[in-house]
Amino acid sequence: MLLQRAQAFLPVGTLLLRVVLMYIGGSYWVFCGKARANIATTERRSFAAPA
Repeated sequence: MLLQRAQAFLPVGTLLLRVVLMYIGGSYWVFCGKARANIATTERRSFAAPA
C-alpha cells in the first residue's frame, strides 16, 4: 500500500522538483542580470566626466 502510494507520488515529486529548481535558477539569473546591469551603470556614472 505504501509502496503504491510512493510510486504514485514519484512522478509528481520529480516534476515539482524540476519546477522549483527552474524557478530558483530563473530568479537567480534575473537577479544576477539586474545586479550586473546596476554595477555597469554605476561604474559608467562614476567614471564619466562631471557635467
